[in-house]
Amino acid sequence: MRKTTRLLSGLFVLSFALPALWGAAAHGAVVDDPIHPYPSNYHYQLRDVSGSRDGHTIAGAQWFATSIENWFWSYYNRDDATHIRYLRTRGGEAPEVPIVTSADLLYEYNHVYIDEPQPYPVSSLYDPHMDPLESLFLVIPEGRGDLKIRLANDRGHHFPWTAPESNDVVSRDVMEDILINDLPNYNVQATPKSPQRVAPRNSMEQTFRFLAAETDNYGSVAGHATFRQSVSLDLGYTGYRESIKIPLVVANVHDGPASDPGNELYFDMTIRETSGDLSGSYVSGDVIGDVITRTKFRWGVSDNMTRNLGTLFIMTPYGGRMPTYTLLSRITNRTGTRYRVQRYDTLDVPASDDLIGGRSPRDLKPLHWRYDLTPDLYGSLPAYFLLDEQSQVAPGLVTVYENRIDTTYGSSESFRLYPFSNEGKKYDLRLFYRRIGGMTRLGRVYSSFTGNRYRWRATAFDMTFADVVKNETNTERELTLLMGKPPVMPRGGYGFGGVSDKYIKAEALNSFEIASLVPAGLVSMDREIVSRDASGDIVSRDVPAQIAVLPVQIRLCIPRQEQLLVGHWEDLEQATEAQLLERFARFGTVWVRSEQTNERDMNLFSAIGNRGADLRECVRAFIHDDCLYLDLIVLMADAKSPKAQYTAYCEIVKDDGVPYVLLGDGAADGKWNLSFYVAAAGANPQPGYPESGDKRPSREEGGGGCSAWGFPLVSLAGAALFLCGRRSRQ
Repeated sequence: MRKTTRLLSGLFVLSFALPALWGAAAHGAVVDDPIHPYPSNYHYQLRDVSGSRDGHTIAGAQWFATSIENWFWSYYNRDDATHIRYLRTRGGEAPEVPIVTSADLLYEYNHVYIDEPQPYPVSSLYDPHMDPLESLFLVIPEGRGDLKIRLANDRGHHFPWTAPESNDVVSRDVMEDILINDLPNYNVQATPKSPQRVAPRNSMEQTFRFLAAETDNYGSVAGHATFRQSVSLDLGYTGYRESIKIPLVVANVHDGPASDPGNELYFDMTIRETSGDLSGSYVSGDVIGDVITRTKFRWGVSDNMTRNLGTLFIMTPYGGRMPTYTLLSRITNRTGTRYRVQRYDTLDVPASDDLIGGRSPRDLKPLHWRYDLTPDLYGSLPAYFLLDEQSQVAPGLVTVYENRIDTTYGSSESFRLYPFSNEGKKYDLRLFYRRIGGMTRLGRVYSSFTGNRYRWRATAFDMTFADVVKNETNTERELTLLMGKPPVMPRGGYGFGGVSDKYIKAEALNSFEIASLVPAGLVSMDREIVSRDASGDIVSRDVPAQIAVLPVQIRLCIPRQEQLLVGHWEDLEQATEAQLLERFARFGTVWVRSEQTNERDMNLFSAIGNRGADLRECVRAFIHDDCLYLDLIVLMADAKSPKAQYTAYCEIVKDDGVPYVLLGDGAADGKWNLSFYVAAAGANPQPGYPESGDKRPSREEGGGGCSAWGFPLVSLAGAALFLCGRRSRQ
């Protein structure tokens, strides 16, 4: 009987809904931006939460709810081209402005709706009661705050028509109908404490008082607001009870500004290569959104700050198109004060809906906001949501900005931050970087993808040496001294190939081989006198007069799930940028293998340190998306090893103050041939017994030995300890 009644009721609902659905496509077709289709006041403005200080405008503790606009249409048109779901936020001050909700436990919709007037008229299809709540948010200062929830018991107005009285939902016990549960480290008390019955077409109200176990432990936790009601159809008041759980995020913030010591804002900035030019074209081999680098730091906005993003190598692939870089900034605010972000340059930023302004700073609009929580396993929390743009760096949340980096006019990006309601104290954030140009990409090869990640990436390029500190030819002269002959590089038209995955051994990660042929005619030849025969004639042969050099940018991506990183990941995540590479080098390293040498494997980290170079200047390390990235540029030389062919050789050469790693494979055979892999640094091998499997006595250090950083002497190439002190540049 109950199933029949529900089926008939469902048909009754659809008979009214279908006319509205037919007209929804036309409405959706005129929406230009599916994320922001309505006026800005449709999104809640989160204001300051802190107490009165420095002239701030105080709103106190606040709440908002995120919901999915256009849900009803999307639910029934999932395969339609107009399937769009919009995001919205509605909220108010807590507890003066209560959350007014109603729950639909009939017809298997199973949703809770926000039940408050809209700021502007909406059509029947976009009735607010048809847009289910995704999540609730409450921000409170110093771990104390109240939240009031009002639950209507009449489901008749959940739809834009009048429903029969028999469909009223009647509450039997207010104490059982709204619950706050699963909230870690909070004591939650509810009033009223005695059971209450609520008549049809009325509502019940419950006030919840939150008290954190540690009021000065700032940050967010997630729990649930559970809505339960007794249902009355034709079953009288003996019906069943259904429950709906809405994720609830409670953010405890410091009652003061970020300038208070220990409460600085958290900055997480990632630079991505947005492949393609303004027309949307892209180059074969690019990965859209490929990350270039990442930096993390804290700033109290109490004085000016400069952060170095490192070196950006501007490579123009095929045809000279300049790469486009995008800066994605995540600012986490665990204080009760909003912060305003402005930008100085006039570069257009379509992703953030900025307009080209004048020379003075202008507001940089946030892209969206996020909860200050790691995404949960089941995805119950929204990945992001929208607030009113005046919320800016909002209390208790992560505010996300996105803007293009201007690499044509300068070497830095400048921003201005200050408390939103106090323009008297403005401070600048300057992101400094150095651009290295004069490079043309000759080809890019990726490993096979694991999920959405590649394990390695190799990019060959034509490099223009420009040691302007001394003179333009200084770098070439230094390379000539190191290799014995002048360098020559392939130019445009060279196709980079011969790069592929290679199995080296079970514990080797991200292993790949570069086996690229030197282009015919690249290296000029000289006549070398070998001897004179009995008649006195000269016997000669052709020998290379130059050495072929191939610059290659190598990137290694190591997921945190790899055994090498197990047990070390938390230590790496907590490391500063200056500490990250040093901490990794305590247990892991990059190995270079040359099949042309007796001692095949060389610990690259130790070899760089032994040449008196700072490893951090030669290798860039950062963590992104649960992966450790290692970036380096090597100059691969097709040359015999200056160390009697016992090891691939490694030297450091600087061009315009930037160090590059010069690697030789140990043979001049018309091929650039080296393998790279990541593995444990390992214990010190016994002198003369390299781990590579070759049992011949070791006569060279092979890149191991003492490190300039004081790292342990490690080398799978069988580094000889006693030779550390007699290394010389050859």
